[in-house]
Amino acid sequence: MPLWKFTPSAAPDDDRWLDGPIWARVLVCAATSGQARALAARWETGQIEQNPNAPPELVMDYQSAFTDPTLYDLIEVGENGCGNEEVIEADLLRPSQWGPQA
Repeated sequence: MPLWKFTPSAAPDDDRWLDGPIWARVLVCAATSGQARALAARWETGQIEQNPNAPPELVMDYQSAFTDPTLYDLIEVGENGCGNEEVIEADLLRPSQWGPQA
């Protein structure tokens, strides 16, 4: 199964981040780039849901930046050999008050 790497493509001060977390690098096993974006978005939403500081209305309306190709570049970096679609590594660049913490 292909391994995909997300890296930020917008500057940290770009308003489109909406004060959300910015991940320096995220590695995802997924069959396609579209599946990688969807999986990373679900994973990030789960990270926010686990934060006790996240207001419930935010969690319900959260729109992950992983779905926006102008915020994250996504490239295939080869075959990993993993059999399941999953996020296998994530490095946080900038936390947010309500998102994952470093």
